[in-house]
Amino acid sequence: MRYCFLITTLLMLGFSGPVRADFISEVLGDDPFGFWLLNDATTTALDSSGNGFNGTYGLGVTPQGIAGPAWAPFPGLVANFTGGTVSFASPVNLGANGYTIEAWINPTLSSLTQTTRFVSSGDGFNGYGFGTASGGRLLFTSFTRQDYFTTGVTVLPNQWQYVGVVVDASNDANFYVNGVLVETVPGTLSTQAPSTNFTFGNKSPGPGHNDEIYTGGLAGVSVYDTALTGTQIQEQFNASAVPEPSSLVFASISAIGAFGCWRRSRQKTELAA
Repeated sequence: MRYCFLITTLLMLGFSGPVRADFISEVLGDDPFGFWLLNDATTTALDSSGNGFNGTYGLGVTPQGIAGPAWAPFPGLVANFTGGTVSFASPVNLGANGYTIEAWINPTLSSLTQTTRFVSSGDGFNGYGFGTASGGRLLFTSFTRQDYFTTGVTVLPNQWQYVGVVVDASNDANFYVNGVLVETVPGTLSTQAPSTNFTFGNKSPGPGHNDEIYTGGLAGVSVYDTALTGTQIQEQFNASAVPEPSSLVFASISAIGAFGCWRRSRQKTELAA
């Protein structure tokens, strides 16, 4: 029994750490300006892009508070928003146009009956915000310039969906759901540089602001100062269908360890007989 306990402990210590999933590799390969898995066990939202732009979980956001998408690293839990924000120390200026915002969302029904923002930077007079609108629509806003509402897109409550918006060189907003271009909303004016801090969970600017609150799960947020192609976005989503490798390795190795313990126990029993 002591042997089995030792083996099981070593297996858990050696194989329970995160291993990069295919989805994560695909996103990093597209060179994001920032990339937040939001699977953090602490109140620091780590930026996985390597650019070091970390955020802080506030009240009303539970780290590892909800089961995440299949790609989420062990233990498979991500941020759950119940009225709070993840705040950052400065704005994120992605450019006047030619940029991309993506996120995995698991919205509550409430978030699909009103305007919410899961990613934003700006004071309402400049910058941008990406979120949901009544009727389960998606909404992107270049503040004081244009609201881009989808018309035929319905985002569903209480399930994970990969959503994105690409603002192209013509200032059109191209909306994606689960890797597929679902609607292009024409635009004319470019985005003004944001003056207030980058935020997850409401309209901005960070702690204390309470407009357009998003509730539900949020994970795998990425932003780019380039316009991703449809192929890049499709490849990211396709890669997400593969379960996160560390979970598979952990389960497989644990099973092997348990089988080994069972065989050793059986051999002892046979010898005693």
